[in-house]
Amino acid sequence: MTPDQEAADALVQKADALTRRARSGARLREGIRLYRKAFKMGDGAGAYNLACTYQNLGDYRKAVAWFRRALDAGDLSALVPLAQAELYGCGTRRNSKAALAKLQRIAGWNNVSWISPFDREQAMIVLAASLRDGWLLRRDYPASLKWLRRAAKLGSAEAIGLLEDLGE
Repeated sequence: MTPDQEAADALVQKADALTRRARSGARLREGIRLYRKAFKMGDGAGAYNLACTYQNLGDYRKAVAWFRRALDAGDLSALVPLAQAELYGCGTRRNSKAALAKLQRIAGWNNVSWISPFDREQAMIVLAASLRDGWLLRRDYPASLKWLRRAAKLGSAEAIGLLEDLGE
Protein backbone atom coordinates (compact mmCIF):
# COMPACT_ATOMS: atom_id res chain seq x y z
CA MET A 1 0.00 0.00 0.00
CA THR A 2 1.40 3.39 -0.98
CA PRO A 3 1.55 6.30 1.46
CA ASP A 4 -1.29 8.01 -0.47
CA GLN A 5 -3.44 4.89 -0.21
CA GLU A 6 -2.70 4.65 3.50
CA ALA A 7 -3.66 8.31 3.96
CA ALA A 8 -6.91 7.84 2.04
CA ASP A 9 -7.71 4.70 4.05
CA ALA A 10 -7.10 6.62 7.28
CA LEU A 11 -9.52 9.32 6.09
CA VAL A 12 -12.20 6.69 5.43
CA GLN A 13 -11.69 5.20 8.90
CA LYS A 14 -11.96 8.61 10.52
CA ALA A 15 -15.07 9.42 8.47
CA ASP A 16 -16.59 6.08 9.51
CA ALA A 17 -16.09 7.00 13.16
CA LEU A 18 -17.57 10.48 12.64
CA THR A 19 -20.65 9.37 10.72
CA ARG A 20 -21.53 6.41 12.92
CA ARG A 21 -24.97 7.21 14.37
CA ALA A 22 -24.69 10.87 13.24
CA ARG A 23 -27.94 12.14 11.72
CA SER A 24 -26.89 15.78 11.41
CA GLY A 25 -24.41 18.32 12.68
CA ALA A 26 -20.73 19.07 12.43
CA ARG A 27 -19.58 15.45 12.86
CA LEU A 28 -21.70 14.32 9.93
CA ARG A 29 -20.55 17.21 7.72
CA GLU A 30 -16.90 16.50 8.56
CA GLY A 31 -17.36 12.78 7.86
CA ILE A 32 -18.91 13.54 4.47
CA ARG A 33 -16.04 15.91 3.67
CA LEU A 34 -13.49 13.22 4.57
CA TYR A 35 -15.23 10.56 2.45
CA ARG A 36 -15.17 12.92 -0.54
CA LYS A 37 -11.50 13.70 0.03
CA ALA A 38 -10.61 10.01 0.29
CA PHE A 39 -12.48 9.32 -2.94
CA LYS A 40 -10.61 12.13 -4.70
CA MET A 41 -7.40 10.48 -3.49
CA GLY A 42 -8.48 7.28 -5.26
CA ASP A 43 -10.10 5.34 -2.42
CA GLY A 44 -13.29 3.71 -3.75
CA ALA A 45 -14.36 2.86 -0.20
CA GLY A 46 -14.84 6.59 0.35
CA ALA A 47 -17.50 6.65 -2.38
CA TYR A 48 -19.17 3.44 -1.16
CA ASN A 49 -19.27 4.52 2.48
CA LEU A 50 -20.54 7.98 1.53
CA ALA A 51 -23.29 6.31 -0.50
CA CYS A 52 -24.24 4.21 2.53
CA THR A 53 -24.27 7.35 4.69
CA TYR A 54 -26.64 9.10 2.29
CA GLN A 55 -28.79 5.96 2.11
CA ASN A 56 -29.02 5.83 5.91
CA LEU A 57 -30.03 9.50 5.92
CA GLY A 58 -32.80 8.79 3.39
CA ASP A 59 -31.18 10.83 0.60
CA TYR A 60 -31.54 8.12 -2.03
CA ARG A 61 -30.64 10.23 -5.07
CA LYS A 62 -27.26 11.12 -3.58
CA ALA A 63 -26.82 7.52 -2.43
CA VAL A 64 -27.36 6.19 -5.95
CA ALA A 65 -25.00 8.79 -7.41
CA TRP A 66 -22.25 7.76 -4.99
CA PHE A 67 -22.89 4.02 -5.44
CA ARG A 68 -22.40 4.64 -9.19
CA ARG A 69 -19.13 6.44 -8.48
CA ALA A 70 -18.00 3.54 -6.29
CA LEU A 71 -18.86 1.08 -9.06
CA ASP A 72 -17.00 3.21 -11.62
CA ALA A 73 -14.01 3.14 -9.27
CA GLY A 74 -14.11 -0.67 -9.33
CA ASP A 75 -16.07 -1.46 -6.16
CA LEU A 76 -18.40 -4.25 -7.28
CA SER A 77 -20.08 -4.26 -3.86
CA ALA A 78 -22.01 -1.25 -5.16
CA LEU A 79 -23.88 -3.49 -7.62
CA VAL A 80 -26.27 -4.89 -4.98
CA PRO A 81 -27.51 -1.54 -3.62
CA LEU A 82 -27.69 -0.15 -7.17
CA ALA A 83 -29.78 -3.13 -8.26
CA GLN A 84 -32.05 -2.67 -5.24
CA ALA A 85 -32.44 1.04 -6.02
CA GLU A 86 -33.40 0.20 -9.61
CA LEU A 87 -35.75 -2.56 -8.47
CA TYR A 88 -37.63 -0.35 -6.01
CA GLY A 89 -37.18 3.00 -7.79
CA CYS A 90 -35.45 4.62 -4.80
CA GLY A 91 -33.19 7.46 -5.88
CA THR A 92 -33.37 6.46 -9.52
CA ARG A 93 -35.90 5.50 -12.14
CA ARG A 94 -37.37 2.05 -11.58
CA ASN A 95 -35.86 -0.45 -14.00
CA SER A 96 -36.74 -3.94 -12.83
CA LYS A 97 -35.29 -5.62 -15.92
CA ALA A 98 -31.83 -4.08 -15.38
CA ALA A 99 -32.04 -4.68 -11.63
CA LEU A 100 -32.87 -8.36 -12.00
CA ALA A 101 -30.11 -8.80 -14.58
CA LYS A 102 -27.60 -7.30 -12.13
CA LEU A 103 -28.85 -9.45 -9.25
CA GLN A 104 -28.73 -12.64 -11.32
CA ARG A 105 -25.22 -11.77 -12.49
CA ILE A 106 -24.01 -11.22 -8.93
CA ALA A 107 -25.80 -14.27 -7.54
CA GLY A 108 -24.37 -16.47 -10.28
CA TRP A 109 -20.73 -15.54 -9.71
CA ASN A 110 -18.98 -18.51 -8.14
CA ASN A 111 -15.50 -18.54 -6.66
CA VAL A 112 -14.62 -14.98 -7.55
CA SER A 113 -12.60 -12.81 -5.23
CA TRP A 114 -13.95 -9.46 -6.39
CA ILE A 115 -17.42 -9.91 -4.90
CA SER A 116 -17.98 -10.82 -1.28
CA PRO A 117 -20.01 -13.86 -0.21
CA PHE A 118 -22.30 -11.44 1.67
CA ASP A 119 -23.06 -9.52 -1.54
CA ARG A 120 -23.81 -12.77 -3.37
CA GLU A 121 -26.11 -13.86 -0.53
CA GLN A 122 -27.91 -10.50 -0.57
CA ALA A 123 -28.44 -10.72 -4.33
CA MET A 124 -29.88 -14.22 -3.92
CA ILE A 125 -32.22 -13.12 -1.12
CA VAL A 126 -33.54 -10.12 -3.07
CA LEU A 127 -34.11 -12.37 -6.09
CA ALA A 128 -35.88 -14.94 -3.92
CA ALA A 129 -38.14 -12.31 -2.35
CA SER A 130 -39.04 -10.81 -5.73
CA LEU A 131 -39.86 -14.22 -7.19
CA ARG A 132 -41.76 -15.33 -4.08
CA ASP A 133 -43.90 -12.19 -3.94
CA GLY A 134 -44.36 -11.85 -7.69
CA TRP A 135 -43.35 -8.23 -7.40
CA LEU A 136 -42.39 -6.75 -10.78
CA LEU A 137 -42.16 -10.21 -12.29
CA ARG A 138 -44.14 -13.42 -12.52
CA ARG A 139 -44.40 -15.25 -9.19
CA ASP A 140 -42.22 -18.36 -9.19
CA TYR A 141 -42.03 -20.24 -5.87
CA PRO A 142 -39.67 -23.01 -7.08
CA ALA A 143 -37.17 -20.44 -8.39
CA SER A 144 -37.52 -18.46 -5.17
CA LEU A 145 -36.72 -21.56 -3.11
CA LYS A 146 -33.74 -22.31 -5.37
CA TRP A 147 -32.20 -18.90 -4.62
CA LEU A 148 -32.92 -19.20 -0.90
CA ARG A 149 -31.31 -22.65 -0.77
CA ARG A 150 -28.23 -21.37 -2.60
CA ALA A 151 -27.91 -18.46 -0.15
CA ALA A 152 -28.38 -20.82 2.80
CA LYS A 153 -25.69 -23.11 1.39
CA LEU A 154 -23.33 -20.11 1.48
CA GLY A 155 -24.19 -19.71 5.17
CA SER A 156 -26.72 -16.88 5.04
CA ALA A 157 -28.50 -16.80 8.40
CA GLU A 158 -31.30 -14.76 6.80
CA ALA A 159 -31.88 -17.38 4.09
CA ILE A 160 -31.73 -20.21 6.62
CA GLY A 161 -34.34 -18.44 8.76
CA LEU A 162 -36.61 -17.82 5.77
CA LEU A 163 -36.38 -21.47 4.74
CA GLU A 164 -37.21 -22.58 8.29
CA ASP A 165 -40.23 -20.25 8.28
CA LEU A 166 -41.36 -21.97 5.07
CA GLY A 167 -40.94 -25.41 6.66
CA GLU A 168 -37.93 -26.33 4.53
